[in-house]
Amino acid sequence: MPYCNVLNNHVCIRLPGRYAPCCYWSKDTTKFADNPKKYFTTIDKPFKEYIASELHQDVVKVMNEDGDWHPGCIKCKNLEDAGLPSIRQKINERLPDKNIQYMQISLSNHCNFACKTCDSRSSSTIMKMVDANPELAKWFHKGELITNTDYKKVFDNIDLKNLQLIEFLGGEPFVDPQTTKFLNYLLEHSDLSNVTFKVHTNTSFFPKKLVPILAQMKRIELCLSVDSWHRSVEYTRLGSNFEIIKKVTNQWIEFSKQYKNTYITLFPTVNAFNVKYLKMTKEAAEELGIDFGYEWVEHPKQLNLNALPESYVDSIKDDYNKKFFKTYKFNQQQFDDLKDFLKDTDGAQGKYLKDYLPDLAKYIKGE
Repeated sequence: MPYCNVLNNHVCIRLPGRYAPCCYWSKDTTKFADNPKKYFTTIDKPFKEYIASELHQDVVKVMNEDGDWHPGCIKCKNLEDAGLPSIRQKINERLPDKNIQYMQISLSNHCNFACKTCDSRSSSTIMKMVDANPELAKWFHKGELITNTDYKKVFDNIDLKNLQLIEFLGGEPFVDPQTTKFLNYLLEHSDLSNVTFKVHTNTSFFPKKLVPILAQMKRIELCLSVDSWHRSVEYTRLGSNFEIIKKVTNQWIEFSKQYKNTYITLFPTVNAFNVKYLKMTKEAAEELGIDFGYEWVEHPKQLNLNALPESYVDSIKDDYNKKFFKTYKFNQQQFDDLKDFLKDTDGAQGKYLKDYLPDLAKYIKGE
C-alpha cells in the first residue's frame, strides 16, 4: 500500500505560484491535466483552501485510503520500481503524518542559470531566452516572471511550530532577495532550532549574509546541484563556470567545518548528458569529503535515459552507472526529440554538444 505521509504533513508551493501535493507530483497523466487553473489552488488563497480542494482530496483518497498509486505520483512509483529511494519512502521514515512538519517552497523563479533540464517556469534566465527566441517555447514553455510570494497570506492561521523540515526549491534561493525575508519570517513563527533546512543550490554563490540565520538551524542539508564534476557542466547548466563551482563548493565545506550542523551532498540530476560522468562525480564527492546523492530526469522526456541509443549506452556503462539503466528501454521518439532539441537550443544558447560531450555528439549524428 503506497501510503504517503506527505499528503498530511506537508505544504508545497510550486511555480508559477500554485500549491501541489509535492514537488514531484505531475498533473500530466491525471484527470486534472486539462484545466490546471480550475483544479490548482493558487497561492493568492490560503493553504487551508488547497487542502480541501478536489485535487488534493483525490490524491489522498487514491493513495492513503484506496491503497493504489495515483497517476500523478508516477515519479515515486518509477523510483521504487527501479529499487531506488523515493521521497514518499524518505518522508514516511522521517516524519509522522500529522501537523505541518514539512515544507517545500519556491518563492520565485529568479535564477542566474538556464539549465537544459529546466524550463522558464523555474528560471527567469530561461524565460528571457525564450522571449528572445520564441521558437524555444515548445521545449521550455512560455513562462512568467514570479518575483513575490505573499507567504503571510499563504500561512494565515497555519501553525508552523511543529515544522521540522523545510526544503527550498528553484529558482536559485541564494540569489533571490526573498529568501532572507522568508527565513526571518520563520524566525518569528517557528522554532529554527528544531528545523532542518534543505536547499538545492546551483553552487554559483555563497550567501555570507545568511550565515547568522543558517547557524541557528538544527541541521542544514545542502544539495549542490552540479550535474557532473567535469567541464561539461557548463553545457548542461548554462551560466555555470566549473572553476566558480569548485570555489563555492570549498566555501561551503569550510562553512561546514565551522558549523557542525551542516551536511553537504553533491547532487546531480541524472540525465542523458551526465550519466557517463556519474562515477567520476561520485568519486569527486568522496575526495572532497562530502556525500553524494541524485535524482533522475523523468521530464523532459528527450533528456531522460531512454532517449539514448543502445550503442552509446553500451559504450558508457560502468560498474556504477549500470544501476540507472535497470529499467532502460530505448525510445526512438525520445531520441528524435533529443536531436531536435539540440538543434534548436544549442545555437540559441551559444554552446554546442560537440565541444563538451564529443562522443555523445557523434552518436547523435549517427557516426
